[in-house]
Amino acid sequence: SNQETTTDIMQTLLNLIANLIEPDERIILVEKEPDLMLNQNQVIKLAARPANVEGKGEITVQQLIESAMKLRPDRIVCSEVFGGEVYPLLHAMSGGVEGSMFVLHATSPRDALSRMEVMVASANPALPLPFIRQYIARAVNLIIELEIMSDGWRRVQKITAITGLAGDFIQTGDIFEFVQTGVRSDGTIQGEYIASPNLHRLTD
Repeated sequence: SNQETTTDIMQTLLNLIANLIEPDERIILVEKEPDLMLNQNQVIKLAARPANVEGKGEITVQQLIESAMKLRPDRIVCSEVFGGEVYPLLHAMSGGVEGSMFVLHATSPRDALSRMEVMVASANPALPLPFIRQYIARAVNLIIELEIMSDGWRRVQKITAITGLAGDFIQTGDIFEFVQTGVRSDGTIQGEYIASPNLHRLTD
């Protein structure tokens, strides 16, 4: 299905980016299913496990992320988040495990932030929304948007920086954006990546 194909492409992109991490860093790799292949020297792999026929023995992604914090990680790489497990992951990212990364499905960078808000709220209904937004803005630095375009190809559409809070709202700025310049004879889209005129301010 398109969803499965999109997930595969997102995982491929995550794998490429994660392999750029310095080889001597201690990486905890958390996955629902083992798909990613990292080549660094210190990679600890944690994989979720479904319950058995008796309904016992389940190991969730959230449990693995909570356990990962006890393993002295330099970074946590999580293949995909679906719900409340994003809360301990953001907690780790804002608590010193910088450069960690994860995948989620959303229609835009703004929608990705909204989805994170919903995920955190689902795990902690008592948390006020302004606190959740502050939490996300402190933990997340960059969002890379991968989009299916009209020619069927999946491209990095935007790289967006989280620039802070204005009141209770998370502020963002696009560092790079793919701009279509034409269509080839075979129907594939031509384009180029345009840097923001505020690139230096956004990447400080």
